[in-house]
Amino acid sequence: MKKQRGATVLDLLKLLIAIIVVVWSGIVIVSHLTDYAKEQVVSGQTKVLLVDFLNARKYAIEHNLRVVVCAKHDSNPLLCGSDWSNGWRIIAVNLQNQSKPFALSVQDTVILVRHSQDNVTFNTSLTSDNIVFNRTGMVNQGPMSYINICGISGQESSNQLHFRSQGRAEMVRVDSCE
Repeated sequence: MKKQRGATVLDLLKLLIAIIVVVWSGIVIVSHLTDYAKEQVVSGQTKVLLVDFLNARKYAIEHNLRVVVCAKHDSNPLLCGSDWSNGWRIIAVNLQNQSKPFALSVQDTVILVRHSQDNVTFNTSLTSDNIVFNRTGMVNQGPMSYINICGISGQESSNQLHFRSQGRAEMVRVDSCE
C-alpha cells in the first residue's frame, strides 16, 4: 500500500473556507470596534461639555456672578468665537461688569479653557455665540437652543445638549447630526 502524500482538493477547499471565515469575522469585529470607538469619543466629549456647563451654572449661583461659557476664539483670548470645535472657555465676569451688556474685559477671570477632540464637530442653534449663566443659574438661551456633538464624518449618531428653563443643561441622544 502506498502512503498518500500532500493534500486533496477537498482538504484545500476546507482550509480556504476556514481562512475566509476567520478573515470575515475579523473584518466585522474591527468594523464594530471602530464604530464603537467613534461613538465613545463623541459621548466622552459630550459629557465633558455637559459637566462644564453644570459647573459653570453652579459657580454662578455659588459666587453670585455671571458666568459665560463660549467657544474659544482662534487668536484673541478676550473674544468669544463661534466654532465650538476650537474648544471653549468658562469665564467669571467681574463685579464691575455685572450690570453692563456682556463684553469680556481684562478683569474677568478665566476659570477653565478646554480643547475639543480633533475628530468631533459641533453644530449649534444658539441664539448667541455665548452661554451666560446669571446669578440664579438661569441661562440666556431659549428652550429650542441646542449644541449637537457629532463624529467628524457626521454619519454616526450624535448627542445633543440643550437647556431646561432653570438653566440646567441636559444630554439627549439623536440619530443624525444636523
